[in-house]
Amino acid sequence: MRMLGIDHGHARIGLAVCDELGISITPLPIVKHQSRAKDAQRIANIASEQQAQKIIIGVPLNAAGEDTHQSRSIRRFGAVLAELTSIPIAYWDETGSTKRAEALLSLGKKKNAASDSIAAGIILRDYLDAHQAPY
Repeated sequence: MRMLGIDHGHARIGLAVCDELGISITPLPIVKHQSRAKDAQRIANIASEQQAQKIIIGVPLNAAGEDTHQSRSIRRFGAVLAELTSIPIAYWDETGSTKRAEALLSLGKKKNAASDSIAAGIILRDYLDAHQAPY
């Protein structure tokens, strides 16, 4: 199943897509934040263009596994996106995905646009690993 992964940040939204078998993941260009409605429309269009059959949105949870202020905001974005597309949406704990992306890119504490899409790929990979049958 082809899926679109989303790493929703304050300034940028990282995107990545997997192939039909869920084996390879490709980072996509980031979406620069404009407004919740415009961002959701742009991502609905990208999901359609990419022929995504499911959208996975990363949400940061606290140490107790509960929503944070940021994750509640991301869920509001997801609700707007759900109104614009018939593609099913799932949420996945993204805790640590940005740090892992930065480590992969050897950025240390410097974050750039590439790390947002890499983080989206990590969210998607983690979701796939947790939901696919072992080979």
